[in-house]
Amino acid sequence: MTNEQYHLLVQPYNGAMNLILARLKVLDHNVYEKNEYRSIHSVTSRIQEKDSIEKSRTATEAIT
Repeated sequence: MTNEQYHLLVQPYNGAMNLILARLKVLDHNVYEKNEYRSIHSVTSRIQEKDSIEKSRTATEAIT
């Protein structure tokens, strides 16, 4: 997989992740303003690296 193919593959996932993170941030802020318990303490996110995707793909192809 080339770098360009990787970026085309992860682009929609990255956009969706950013959208969800933004919504969670707004939700956390709204809950904080109401002096309620902050149920969203911390959120981490990541997109799998190209090498890791390639290794998983190779392992899956070897099984089938």
